[in-house]
Amino acid sequence: MPIPLVFGTEHEYVINVPDASLPLEEKWFHEKIMAIALLQDFWLEFFPDIADDPYFIREREVTPDAYDDPRGRVLPWRKYDAPSDRVTLTAPDFVGGFMTPLGSRFYIDHGYFEGSSPECDDPFVLLACEMAQEELLVEAFQKLFADHPLKPRLYKNVSDGQGHSQAAHRNFCVSAGFWPLLVSHYARESYIPDNLTRETRLLMTWHVVEQIFTGAGKYGDEMIVGQRGFSEEELKNAQGVFQLSGRADFAYRLVGAETTHWRPIVNQRYEPLADHVKYSRYHCICGDANRAEWPHLFKMGLTALVLGMIDDDQLDLGFYVKDPHHAIRDVSRDPTCKKPVGVVDYQSGRAYELSPLEIMNVFLKKMERYIGSRSLPAWAGRIHEKALSTAWALEHEPRLLGTVLDWKIKELLGDSRPNAFRIHLNYHSLAGPNTLYRKLVESGAVETVIEREDIAKYKKSPPETTRAYFRGKFIGHFYRDVDHFITDWDQVVLRTNDQGPKPKKIILDEPLGLTRKECGHIFEGENSPSLEHFENMFVIHDFNKNREASYDGPRPKER
Repeated sequence: MPIPLVFGTEHEYVINVPDASLPLEEKWFHEKIMAIALLQDFWLEFFPDIADDPYFIREREVTPDAYDDPRGRVLPWRKYDAPSDRVTLTAPDFVGGFMTPLGSRFYIDHGYFEGSSPECDDPFVLLACEMAQEELLVEAFQKLFADHPLKPRLYKNVSDGQGHSQAAHRNFCVSAGFWPLLVSHYARESYIPDNLTRETRLLMTWHVVEQIFTGAGKYGDEMIVGQRGFSEEELKNAQGVFQLSGRADFAYRLVGAETTHWRPIVNQRYEPLADHVKYSRYHCICGDANRAEWPHLFKMGLTALVLGMIDDDQLDLGFYVKDPHHAIRDVSRDPTCKKPVGVVDYQSGRAYELSPLEIMNVFLKKMERYIGSRSLPAWAGRIHEKALSTAWALEHEPRLLGTVLDWKIKELLGDSRPNAFRIHLNYHSLAGPNTLYRKLVESGAVETVIEREDIAKYKKSPPETTRAYFRGKFIGHFYRDVDHFITDWDQVVLRTNDQGPKPKKIILDEPLGLTRKECGHIFEGENSPSLEHFENMFVIHDFNKNREASYDGPRPKER
């Protein structure tokens, strides 16, 4: 397993009510109810003829107190006259989410509408799938709220400029022996890298410098904006700070399993969502919500290569970033990409300095050798080649990247104008009066890679080379028989009543299994498939058993 074979993304989409006259609590309540409303409506877009099925639909009254649960486990909505105190919702009896016939998943997390892409084995396919599901989401949003008096807007962003951050996570299927490399010297509360493994230091070094390629850009200093104890002059100056990354200010720790409060640079969550004897999963939370296409391809493809090189013990930089906690913020505030960063020599412990661009060039040289020595997918060479030209442009002609990198596009658009942060928000707007990025694409002002035909394809079908194909097709054909509350990435579960037998499920623990090549003839044949086609795949599962088993997977490799 030279590089991660399967990967995907998660994004929290922000619904914003722009009416500043509303009390904050009422505004917040409207936004959360709208998120839940959108989830149900989107669910019914995929499965319209089960809207009256009592197994799925309930009618409940929801009050603001219902949001005391941090994950927002309240019941979605249908149509409502949203007073500030209560609303009656007719809805699916869940917000834990649902899997779609496209292989993707949508749910409510901490009050936000969140979408996850299907598993893909090619960053270009992944990007096409993500763009397809966002187009469907925007269509559903506009249909639902077209005549709403509060005129809500929809954003894909990681920073609101007020000290809050939303998720833009990446997931990589890695070998089972990779994850223990990150936690063999676990430092849950650590801000100091002294007790971290060599592999963790390498990964942190990558995350510190990758933002010169993958940062989405923003105006504002989240270390000051939204915090108490600063003067008006300090706050004003903070709002004018330009950064490469919207997420860098929210990397509070070096390592840990948190994803919402004390966010680490390297996340150590153990949740393979596959056969834990063979696989693990690296859950990366320190990235941005990109709109431009090449940064998205860089953050998936280049990171996959870095993970593969670490797992294969083929990444020998000779150094690591000395203080990642401060370096990730310093790099974010350096649009030249040339201000020195402190590094430490592996062998001697000698401290010296390199620029982010110099460190990136070392990574790219190591990648070039790795690609040349391994049989890797074609996408690896294509993304690496573009990365080389991007690094050259950052060194010699940065303005050439004003059509390629999110942060450079924003920098050239915003300049020092007073409305720079507004430009930043409009850039990330998916639905509303000002969808700046979409207008730039339509005018040919940014470089695109993905063909419209591919986006249209994945608006109708899942990717064909991972388990997402089987799961999506199965759910699409048998959605009335599927228990949508329990079905997840690694299992499809049939519905049953409380008095019936234990539910049957199909285990999907092989990410590259049950592809179109393996089972396309069943779903795409002349005759419609029946459940009998899959009878030998079902297992009986006792859901009373504890699914949260402690880690019993592989231990770290000997280096």
